[in-house]
Amino acid sequence: MPAIPTSADRVRAASARRRQDHKLETREGIFRAAAGLLDEAGYVAFSLRKLAARIGYTPTTIYRYFSDKDELVSAVMLEGYSAFTSALRAAADRADDPFARIDALGSAYVEFGLAHPVMYRVLFMQRPDIWLRMPPERVAATCGSDAFQLVVEAVQQAVATGRSRTTHVESASLALWALMHGIVSLCLAMPGLAEPARRRRMIEGAFALSRMQVIA
Repeated sequence: MPAIPTSADRVRAASARRRQDHKLETREGIFRAAAGLLDEAGYVAFSLRKLAARIGYTPTTIYRYFSDKDELVSAVMLEGYSAFTSALRAAADRADDPFARIDALGSAYVEFGLAHPVMYRVLFMQRPDIWLRMPPERVAATCGSDAFQLVVEAVQQAVATGRSRTTHVESASLALWALMHGIVSLCLAMPGLAEPARRRRMIEGAFALSRMQVIA
């Protein structure tokens, strides 16, 4: 028969829960502030010292939860990639035809990159080494699926219709991914191209060319 907790046991348990809740709240506060600072300043200008000053903690407090800058940045990157993946998944789910799905994925990719330019640079342009060091299972656990896999699945579905110009799913998927990244990179480097009408024409032209050469 299990022992009945005493009053002292209940007090200790409640105290332990409060300490754990406080730790979780502190970690979440650090994480959220880091995400905001990283989105404003980018990786190069981001530092734990600046973060500590923003949230009123000492750097030592931050080190209790994250061993260094890159560990904290990788956690923020995972959340950013999760949001990116969710945006692509929502776009894919709205299209029934696989070719329309590919176009929807491309548009969602570009729109996300231009709506979150600093985060996009952190994810795909500034520290790819951090990204590449992340175990795939950690990405899957956080994001549910990989954004690139959504493109692969759409291409597979297009190939399965028999209307595709290629049966090389991986090559076509990589070409589409490179195309979308190129559009975002150009728009970020040359803001005039990001004007809505010009951006739409560029996306439509790029995907028309892709359909001629790669997809259908």
